[in-house]
Amino acid sequence: AYKRVGGMIHSADIGRGVIGVIDVTELMDDGNGGVWVHSNKQGFQDCEPYARLEEWLGSKADEYWDTHFDALQLRKGNATYQPDHEWVQCEKCRKWRVLDVGFDSSTLSGEWFCYMEPFNGRCEMSEQKVGRGVITIGTKRLGHSSGAGGGKEGVDNDGAQGKTEDNSNEIGEDNIEVERPALKRLRRGSQKVSAKK
Repeated sequence: AYKRVGGMIHSADIGRGVIGVIDVTELMDDGNGGVWVHSNKQGFQDCEPYARLEEWLGSKADEYWDTHFDALQLRKGNATYQPDHEWVQCEKCRKWRVLDVGFDSSTLSGEWFCYMEPFNGRCEMSEQKVGRGVITIGTKRLGHSSGAGGGKEGVDNDGAQGKTEDNSNEIGEDNIEVERPALKRLRRGSQKVSAKK
């Protein structure tokens, strides 16, 4: 059976891409040789063990989401970030090669091959892979932007561990102040309203 638990119940964005699989045959045993499963095997009957299990799964799913999602540092705004290095593609083998740091790519000729400066290699060498770093993602699903900002966010994926304590603004690499939004989880249940007298 498929069930949303924890913060996934209240927001479609929380828990996106996280799936937990659990065998509950022994946990849902009713003690008489049966299990608290509907006859169509698509859900569970309401019982105390199921309610406790669902609550526990919700807390574990939220804990996993907080640990892994909050480790990504978001950079928003119209900031433009310079790449760590530039790439060039060989006209013969069509493989991409990383240029040395500080190499002026404007000095390259119109057609470039692996044996040329600065790579000085052969086409038989394997293509370099992109390392971990800043990933550019669109804020809209289809990648269409409605404004001049381009609708992009940068996600710093350098393996930062743990949660960020302060939600203050940061200075981006281009010296433009970048506002970091505070991440909040929706509370369960209806919001409490205080009565005015």
